[in-house]
Amino acid sequence: MARDIPTYSYETRKKYRDIRPDPEGFLSGTFTLAELRTVHEAVLSAELPKDAFNRRMEPLLEPVRRRDGSPVYGSGVGRPARVYRRKRARA
Repeated sequence: MARDIPTYSYETRKKYRDIRPDPEGFLSGTFTLAELRTVHEAVLSAELPKDAFNRRMEPLLEPVRRRDGSPVYGSGVGRPARVYRRKRARA
């Protein structure tokens, strides 16, 4: 039996919201939380609360660091944003 569109849509939204930061791999390499939230909002067609989104995603990400251990920040207008990547699987 074929899956109906509402069920597929719900499953896709749940995957984006709950499982991984970027399940489809739209972002490669490094990114800011704002860039990640923009991808989620585009897929879900809805605005997401910034603070709640950040709290949910931060444990799933690791901050990018320089060799000296200091965090890397993105460039742009306003306050610099910390740059993240997906957590690597532990061996």
